[in-house]
Amino acid sequence: MTSRQLLVLGLVFAISFAIIGKLDATSVCPSGKIFRCANDCRDSCEYRSGNIICTMDCVFKCACPPDTYLQDNTCVPASQCR
Repeated sequence: MTSRQLLVLGLVFAISFAIIGKLDATSVCPSGKIFRCANDCRDSCEYRSGNIICTMDCVFKCACPPDTYLQDNTCVPASQCR
């Protein structure tokens, strides 16, 4: 790669991370959720209970914060999963 191509590639990455950083703002996601790479299946209370098997990869979207799980469309700690 030429130095110019590397510069362009660096700018693309910088802009992409800046956009993702702005999407991380709580005003973009519904209350209690954050913008991150998540897997709906694995981040659910139902998955923690062993009732379903997941094979999906994560995607960047509004999701429950780490160490919380989706229960009835609300993010809850593992202790509140039923």
